[in-house]
Amino acid sequence: MRDSKLIIVTGMSGTGKSSTSQQLAKQYELNDIPCRWIHEEMENHPIRKEGEFAIDQLDTEDGMANNVVEMLSRWRALVDEIADSKQVYLMEGCFYQSIIRYFFASPYTEEQIKAYYSQVLEILKPLRPTLVFLYRPQVRESFQQAFAVRGEQWKKIILQWEDEGYFKYHPYAGEESIYAMWEHYQHLSREHFDQYQGYKIKLFTSDGNWHKHLQELTEFMGLSCMPRKFPSLKNPEQYAGEYILEEQGQKHTLRFKLVDGVLCGETSWWTHMTLLSLGNHEFEVLSFPIKYCFEPRKTPQTVTIIEEYGWGLSGKTFIKKNKKLHP
Repeated sequence: MRDSKLIIVTGMSGTGKSSTSQQLAKQYELNDIPCRWIHEEMENHPIRKEGEFAIDQLDTEDGMANNVVEMLSRWRALVDEIADSKQVYLMEGCFYQSIIRYFFASPYTEEQIKAYYSQVLEILKPLRPTLVFLYRPQVRESFQQAFAVRGEQWKKIILQWEDEGYFKYHPYAGEESIYAMWEHYQHLSREHFDQYQGYKIKLFTSDGNWHKHLQELTEFMGLSCMPRKFPSLKNPEQYAGEYILEEQGQKHTLRFKLVDGVLCGETSWWTHMTLLSLGNHEFEVLSFPIKYCFEPRKTPQTVTIIEEYGWGLSGKTFIKKNKKLHP
């Protein structure tokens, strides 16, 4: 087994970071190696907690210098945490993706941005980190595929234009300009990744052949690639429908439906969150640190959430309404 205590799965949105990192974490478990999966949106994230680059202004050199000091201190704290742990840590995102955009809103040059990442990797050196870079050359096509799954709200976030940072120095001419900015993000990330001298692997995920990519990555990490076995799912339509939780004057809603025979969850801007059957009416959500525990024989039927996603709903039980949902 490779001696990395930290694996970072990074790359642009839509390249498969969440599902790849989740399934790699499962491979560690199947190989009897304790593994801690850190999802990008998890509650109390060690790097994203209380907001990234949030203690000072982004648009001044002094403000960014203060932000960088804070971010580097978080990475040092994470190194101390992992060094004291017997687990391998597997982090999704929060390296290039989701972080580099702050630099694009600042006056930092590309060399300054690369210098920051080199500083982080120097801090991480005692953990012998492995960088896993998921890459799709066609950024526009990659996002459009993701829009179909993640919905209009996420699309608006990705294509949002702000008259600051990058667009102070690059002309804005509609959506094409936004895609060009994301391509610039990816180009800069790839350049830095290519210069990195430590453990690293680049996977081209445009083909969507996730089994092949997982097998290649698992073998690269020195693990035996073991297929996961999921119990057969009978009568999946019994779980479909709308489930409600009302507490403290707030109403929370979860929706479940069959899409091409596959049970999916719908919440917030996620319209098709594929559910993987674990048996005993329990389901793991593909790409997310979320588990749903249904009680279909109960009257009324219920579902309980177990999650580290940051919803603040872990352990909460939702009650099913009578009307079923269809795609």
